[in-house]
Amino acid sequence: MKRLGLLLLLLATLPLRAENTDAILRDWISKQAGIRTLRADFIQTRRLPALRIPLRKSGTVWFGAEGRFRWQVGDPVELLVLKSPGDFLIIEPKKSLARRLSASSAAARAMQHFPMPLAVSFEEFQRRFEVISLGNNAGTVDLRLRPKDPQIAEGMKSLRILFDPATGSVSLFEMTFRDGSEISTEFTCVEWNKTPDPALFRYDLSIFRIREETSQAP
Repeated sequence: MKRLGLLLLLLATLPLRAENTDAILRDWISKQAGIRTLRADFIQTRRLPALRIPLRKSGTVWFGAEGRFRWQVGDPVELLVLKSPGDFLIIEPKKSLARRLSASSAAARAMQHFPMPLAVSFEEFQRRFEVISLGNNAGTVDLRLRPKDPQIAEGMKSLRILFDPATGSVSLFEMTFRDGSEISTEFTCVEWNKTPDPALFRYDLSIFRIREETSQAP
C-alpha cells in the first residue's frame, strides 16, 4: 500500500506532455476571458532575503469592469490598492497617505498581469510570457512562466500559477523577483460574474496627503 501511495503521488506531479501544453493554455485563457468580474479572499505571503520569518497578510480582492480593481489588506483596512481606467492609487489609511502611480511605474506594470485575465488571447499570452513548465499537481495545473516584456522582466524573474482546468479559476499566484524576494497569493471563496458595488472602487481622500510617483514600486 505504501508503494502504491508513492506511485500515485509521483503520477500526480509528473509534467504534462509538451504536445498538450498549447491546448491546455488555450482552454484556460478562453475560460479566463469569460470571467467579467471577480471577488476572492486571499492570504498573501512575502518572503524577503533579509527576514527569516515570512510576512503574511489576509484580505479581499475585487475585479470590476473596465480594468477596475480593489485590493484590500486587513479589516479594518491597513492597505488599499485601487485601479480605475485613469488612476492607480496605493492608500494607507492609518497614515492618511495615498500614492498615485503613473501607468509606467513598476507597480502599475506588475498589477497589469495580476491575474484577470493574464492575457485576452493565446497569441497575446505568447508575446508576454515564456512557459518554463506546465505540470499536473494533484489535478491542478501548475504553470510556471518567465515574463518576456523587458520592463516586467527587469524586476520579475518568474511567475507560478495554480489553476483548476475545469473552471479556469486561479488558486495561487506567485511572483519571484530578481532581488530574491517572493510574493505568494493564495485565493479562496472565489465568486465570478457578480456585479460589485461601484463604491468599492472609490475612496474619500479629502483629508489625505497625496504623493505623485512615477517609477517606484509599493
